[in-house]
Amino acid sequence: MQQIEEIAGKLEKKYTGFVEISRLTKELDDLLKNNDRDSVNMVMKMRGEEMDKISVIDEDINRACSLISAQYREYINNYNDFDSFPEELERIISIKKRNRRVLEKIIEIDKRISVRLAGNKSFYSI
Repeated sequence: MQQIEEIAGKLEKKYTGFVEISRLTKELDDLLKNNDRDSVNMVMKMRGEEMDKISVIDEDINRACSLISAQYREYINNYNDFDSFPEELERIISIKKRNRRVLEKIIEIDKRISVRLAGNKSFYSI
């Protein structure tokens, strides 16, 4: 099914974007430790550009998902609720799980940065 392959390909691109955001987030953490404000601004801009790319990819994924069956969308969107999947969706589910793991690592570093910069006013300190 062409849409399934398209979704998998877009999720791979999203993974690549997440890996780049992860790298930039780690770099940002190091720059903040060294108090290098000029470089921080540059890395923040680059990170934002990667996030914008992922937003476009998400739109493409949503468009492709609208062309597959409701049951397949349910499997893809709520994969944690299922013990097994149709074979043709296993690659997509695997990529989504991998994406989630990278995103969780990004969030972990983001929390650390936010608390360091904003203290009690951090979004994460609530």
